Formats: sequence, structure tokens, C-alpha cells
Amino acid sequence: QPLSCLSFARKKLPDSAAMQAGKYTGSEFKDLKPAGPSALAKGGLFCFFVLTRALHPTIIDASKTLDPETGKRGIAYSNMSVVLGECVFTLMAACLMALALGGMKEIRLILDPKALKVFSGIGLMYALGDYLEMASMGALSGAAYQVLLQSKLVITALMLWYIK
Repeated sequence: QPLSCLSFARKKLPDSAAMQAGKYTGSEFKDLKPAGPSALAKGGLFCFFVLTRALHPTIIDASKTLDPETGKRGIAYSNMSVVLGECVFTLMAACLMALALGGMKEIRLILDPKALKVFSGIGLMYALGDYLEMASMGALSGAAYQVLLQSKLVITALMLWYIK
């Protein structure tokens, strides 16, 4: 007996038939085990991130010294030295991780000119952000900088709320 489109759609199909019919039932992936870090690892990483973001301005503020000529507190080192040091450290750590996880094959993938174009642009934007962050930390106290960080979060949320 031929089925019309409506009676076919109302009929409960087994998973394989549903897959052949192009329907997604949600049971196609029931046998897959969840991948990725555990909830404990995710919670630990979240706490680490929050702690580092909270302590970061405090540590930078504590590293300021008093300028005897002006009487103002300031950073005694160049803003770019911190940014360059962080970039060199990140590059070395990433290369060591790639070497440990994939050997020279992985290193060659990192040094591929097409990948370098993409990641260099992203890295340049991050370096600019880091430079501006260090420049603002030189002029602000730790507390004022923490307020600036929080306002950046609120402004981003408001912009996304307006856009959506």
C-alpha cells in the first residue's frame, strides 16, 4: 500500500530508516562517550582563569615604583618589553607542546606560510591589546584598572545585546 507524504511523516521510523529519510532523531549519537575535560577540570580551569584575571592588576600595581623626580608611581620598565617577553614565552611553549604531541610533522604545520598568515594577524591584534593594557596599567591604579576591565565586559554585553 503506497504511503502519502503525511502518513510517512507521522509514522515512527527506526533510527536507520530515519537516517535514510534524512531525519534527525537525536538517538544517532547515543552510544558516543562525552569527549573533552571532566567537569572538575573545567571548574579548575575556570577558577584558575578568574584568579589570574583578579591577581593580574594587583601584581602589576605592586610592581610600580616611585619616580623621585615627579613623585608619581609608574612602571619602571617598557610596556613593549612585557609584551615581547610574553610573545616569546608563548611561542616557545607552543613549539615545545607541538613537538611533544606531534613531533616535527606538527612543527612543520605551524610554520606553514598559510597558517602563519592567519595566526600572525590574530597574534598582532593580541599584541596590540596587550600593549594597550600595559599602557593603561601604567597610568591607572590596580583598582581603577579592575573597574576598567569590568566595564569592558559590561559594554561588550550591551553591544551584543543591541546587535542581536
